Amino acid sequence: MNHHKDRIYLDYNATSPLSSSVKEWASEEFEVFANPSSIHTQGKATKRCIRGVSSTLYKVFGLDNQDFDLVYHSGASEGANSFFKGKALDLLNQGIKPTFVYSPTDHSCIRKQKDFFDIFNCQSVALPLSSSGKVDIASSLNLFKTIDEPILLNWTWVNNETGLVQNLKELEFLKSLDAKKVWVHIDAVQSVGKVKNWNRLGDFFDAITFSGHKFGTLKGIGFSFYKKDLKLFPLIDGGEQQAGRRSGTENIHGILSIAKAIQDVLEFNLEQTYEIKQKFEYELEKVLGSEGEIILRDQERSSNTTFFILKKFDSQAVSMSLDLEGFDISNGSACSSGAVTPSHVLLSLGYNEKQAKSAIRVSFPPNISRDFYLSFKDRFFNVIKRFC
Repeated sequence: MNHHKDRIYLDYNATSPLSSSVKEWASEEFEVFANPSSIHTQGKATKRCIRGVSSTLYKVFGLDNQDFDLVYHSGASEGANSFFKGKALDLLNQGIKPTFVYSPTDHSCIRKQKDFFDIFNCQSVALPLSSSGKVDIASSLNLFKTIDEPILLNWTWVNNETGLVQNLKELEFLKSLDAKKVWVHIDAVQSVGKVKNWNRLGDFFDAITFSGHKFGTLKGIGFSFYKKDLKLFPLIDGGEQQAGRRSGTENIHGILSIAKAIQDVLEFNLEQTYEIKQKFEYELEKVLGSEGEIILRDQERSSNTTFFILKKFDSQAVSMSLDLEGFDISNGSACSSGAVTPSHVLLSLGYNEKQAKSAIRVSFPPNISRDFYLSFKDRFFNVIKRFC
């Protein structure tokens, strides 16, 4: 398990430490280094390594390279921007104004796409949510029928704050409208190592984006799968690498680290992680009593994530106390940490601003062991009891 001077790291939804295989590999000399676009021997060797990683990823996600392009980039923010801006520009160049559809609980790299669509006077619409936080499909279908333009839809598979899992099969209903074209981007950043059922992913998306640092790769590497016939205006122009989808010399060491980390992920025991989370939440509920609440307790969530509020205290006070006791946790999305701002996810779910400022996220290692959990749980709950 990943310790640093006896600290307990419970913020895996923000980022993951290097996986064990990546750490072992990174400690060795980086023998593969050449530009994969070079035609000399070292360049060709690098290109073969990238193809080997790509082959692994196609196999892991059950996709065919005849149907989908695999594009490497810097991570989820670039992947999302590449799809939405790229597809919007492709349509705008044809004189077609698309409508951007997103969820109010999406990550900021999705929600902020609205600013881009506003520049071109394109409509942006938020999906209606049920009280459970799930997308309300019946209301969404009615909403779609009122939109005349082609739709660029984001679907977050696993929410980064709550861990809520949206049902991918419901995308079939939203894509089935005959009167208009719906292009779907799936934000799958929080899925790897935290949910199962990667089979038949290709039935649901036009683009799907992953970020490697969420499951143990080197930082600054991510990847997206695109349908072959998906036309995008490239966000990054240059030397036409990656079939012109994303120019720039590939991050070879980042790409190689994906193959190492994904193999470790395949060995995770998600059932054990889920059982430990259930035990944690059972004990947490007893500690919280009427002074707190576990968010979306009864909904399907990722195996490693617990999001809770303490009604009388803001999250900064709680997280500082936990930090002093050696726990690294989050107030919510790591992208907004550093200031006590209300969780936009909780506000979207109907919580008030005070409650939304009191949120604490615990995201376990997806491969957590029982012994590791037992080693820290009493110390963790003793801190929480101070606020109850």
